[in-house]
Amino acid sequence: VIVVSGETGCGKTTQLPQYILESEIESGRGAFCNIICTQPRRISAMAVAERVAAERGEQLGES
Repeated sequence: VIVVSGETGCGKTTQLPQYILESEIESGRGAFCNIICTQPRRISAMAVAERVAAERGEQLGES
């Protein structure tokens, strides 16, 4: 378990998980990788999920 702390807008919720996923994909472990990010409100969680999916060029809920 890793806990990341940083200022608002630094990418800890949107960028860091993508870096971790890319590293796992390159290592051949992408399908087995579980990355969990918590948000205090459902609205925030949905907005983050939509943003990350858009940045990755994927449909929300498809990967």
